[in-house]
Amino acid sequence: MLSKIYIIHYTKNQERWRHMTMEMSKWFPHIEYEFIEKHDREELTDDIILQNFDTQAYQNKFNRPFSKPEMSLSMKFKECFSRISQDVGDYFLVLEDDVIFKQDPISYINQVIEYCDRNSVSFDCIFMGEAELRHKDDRDIFYKKEYPSTNGLCTVLYKKKSIMKLHDNLNKHPIVTQAFDWELNDRFRDLEFNVYWAKAITKHGSVIASREGVYQGLRSMLR
Repeated sequence: MLSKIYIIHYTKNQERWRHMTMEMSKWFPHIEYEFIEKHDREELTDDIILQNFDTQAYQNKFNRPFSKPEMSLSMKFKECFSRISQDVGDYFLVLEDDVIFKQDPISYINQVIEYCDRNSVSFDCIFMGEAELRHKDDRDIFYKKEYPSTNGLCTVLYKKKSIMKLHDNLNKHPIVTQAFDWELNDRFRDLEFNVYWAKAITKHGSVIASREGVYQGLRSMLR
């Protein structure tokens, strides 16, 4: 049922690339995947920043500058959604390059999709990662999450038709004023997306690195 996997990746971190290729080989041997490598922080020109970000609004809201790593991450997600909107398939898994799978993801994802089909549950995207808000969360949950609905963006299952709506929205309103997970909070609300949280099938390597001191090679490079 899963059509393809897209992985948000900073090309200068080769340890993350090696990590994710091993995860893909282990868990998704028959699923096509693609790294999003465009828009590394070093590639962000003044024109790209001007056309896509309101740095003053960010400064006013968070009392610190909008960093290039954060802007780079936003641009990579925009690129990812653009590619999915032109791809073939119904369901796409979007990952950040520091996730660590805790269980068989294909089996679980298929179970969730089948459950939704069987029970007429309409969803646009489903969050399936621990990230910061769900660190060490092993609950077997599945429920609709109202605003604010995002939990990082490390492991999210999307419907193709929902990505197309999101991509169109980002084209019509390109200016980003906050970190991209919070930006999507507002976009999901405006688009009236049905957002669900499911069991966290991945750990978030950068969160573990900052909290527990292990997986230092997966440590966040956002700031």
